[in-house]
Amino acid sequence: MKKYFKTLISLLLVVLLNCGLVFVLSGCRISTDENGLVYNPINKGKEYEVYAGSNFNVNYTEVVIPETHKGKPVTKIVSHGFHNLFKLSSDGLRVGQTDKIKSIHLPSTIKSIGDKAFYGCDLEKITADTGKYKSDNNCIIEVSTNTLVLGIKNSVIPEYVESIDANAFLGCAGLESIEIPSSVTYIGNKAFYETGIWNNTPDNSVVYADKWVVGYKGNPEKTVSFQSGTVGIANFAFYSNDFIEQIVMPDTIVYINDGAFYNCNAVKEVLMSSSIKYIGKNAFAHFGEIENIVLPSSIISIGEGAFSQSFKLKNFTLPSSVTSIGDGILAGCRSLESINVDEGNSVYKSDGNCIIEIASNKLISGCKNSVIPPYITEIGDYAFYQITHFTSIEIPSSVISIGNFAFFNCAYLENVTIPTSVKSIGSNAFAHCSLGSIIIPVSVTTLGEDAFNNSHITIYVEATSKPKNWSDNWNKSNCPVVWGYSK
Repeated sequence: MKKYFKTLISLLLVVLLNCGLVFVLSGCRISTDENGLVYNPINKGKEYEVYAGSNFNVNYTEVVIPETHKGKPVTKIVSHGFHNLFKLSSDGLRVGQTDKIKSIHLPSTIKSIGDKAFYGCDLEKITADTGKYKSDNNCIIEVSTNTLVLGIKNSVIPEYVESIDANAFLGCAGLESIEIPSSVTYIGNKAFYETGIWNNTPDNSVVYADKWVVGYKGNPEKTVSFQSGTVGIANFAFYSNDFIEQIVMPDTIVYINDGAFYNCNAVKEVLMSSSIKYIGKNAFAHFGEIENIVLPSSIISIGEGAFSQSFKLKNFTLPSSVTSIGDGILAGCRSLESINVDEGNSVYKSDGNCIIEIASNKLISGCKNSVIPPYITEIGDYAFYQITHFTSIEIPSSVISIGNFAFFNCAYLENVTIPTSVKSIGSNAFAHCSLGSIIIPVSVTTLGEDAFNNSHITIYVEATSKPKNWSDNWNKSNCPVVWGYSK
C-alpha cells in the first residue's frame, strides 16, 4: 500500500510541475464551450489555443473567436483547426461539420494562425480586430510585414500587401480569379493550390494567378515557357519536376521566388528574363544537367543557395547590378571551374576564382580552382561546401573567421593549416574531409558543433582545456584529442 501511495504522490508531483499548482486548482484541462469550440491550455496554462471539436455546432455559421476563455487570452488557432470534421453520431448523422461556416471573426489576441486552419470552409467573410493581424477586404494581413496570411473567395488584395503566405487561399474552391497588386513580390508555396483557379486550369498546364505563375498541373513538356506579362514565379512552383529540360522566360518576369525550380534535375538550359531583379533562396538549386547560366544585368538580389548543388555547372559570372547575395549561392557546384564578377560592381569583386565582398573582404563563394587571396578576413558559410577536387588549401594569415560548413564534405581535403589569426570556426566547418590531423591554435576562442567530424582525425589543441565559447558538441564524434599541444 505504501508503494502505491508513493507512486500516486510522484504522479501528482509531475502534474504539479508541468501545469503549476494554481493552474491545476483552476482546472488543468481542455475545455469546450456551448458551440463546440475546444480550448487547449498552452504556455504553461497562461493562454489558450482553439479549434472546432467533434461536437461543433453545425448551425454555428458565423464563428466569433473570443478574446478570452476562463479569464485567459485565446492566442492561437490550431493547424487544421476548422478543417471539415466528419465524425458520425450514434444515429449516423454527421456532427462537428465545419464546411457550413460562412464567416470568421478573430480577436486582437490571436498571435498565431495554424497551417490550413480553415481549409475546406466555404467562407464568405473574414474579419479581425487589429493586433498582430488585421482584416482588410476579406483578407487577414500580418501588420508588421504586410503579408496576406488568409484569403477567401471574396478577397480583394489591398494595394499595400507585399507577400502572400503559403497556403493563404489553399482549398478555396470558390476562388476563380484574383487581381494581385504590383506591390506583391512574393507568393508562398501552395498559396492557390486546390482553389477554383487551380481546379479550372487544364491538365498539363502552367497555373496562373493573375500575372503570377503559382504552379504546374500535371506533367509538363520538355520546354516550359510562360505567357507574356508574367511578373513572378511563386515559391516552389516547379519543385522536383523531372520533366523540364528548358525554361524560357518572357522579359516581363521580375521575381523568381524561393525554390521556384528547386530540384528540377533534367534542366539543361534557362533563358532568363532581361527584367529579373530578385532570385530567391534555392531558386535554381539541384540542377543536375545544366552547365551554364547567363544572368541578366537587371538582377539586384540573389538568395542563399540559389544555384547550389548544380553539379555540372562550369562557369559563373555575377552581373555588375547585383548588390546582395546570400551565403552558399554556389555551394556544392563541384564542377565549377571559374567564377567572375563583372566590372563595375560596387559591392562584390572576383579574385582568385572567388566572389569577395569588397567592404568586408569576406569570401562568399569559391570553386575547385580557387586560391584564397592574402587579404581575406572571413571565409563565409558554405564557401567551399562539397568542393571535392582539392587535396589541400592554404588559408592566409589574414583570416579571422571560418564560417559554418565552409569546407564541409571536401572529401579529398587532406591538408590544411589553421593560422593563428583565426578566432572563430563555425559548425561543421571541416566535417567529412579526409584530414588525418588538425592543429587548433590557442587563438580559436569560438568553435562550432562538429567542426571536425571525421572518425579518422586526431585533433591537437594548443589550449590546455576547452575554452568557454566552444560548443559542448564540438567533438561529438569523439575523435582523439591532444590538449596543451605545442610544436
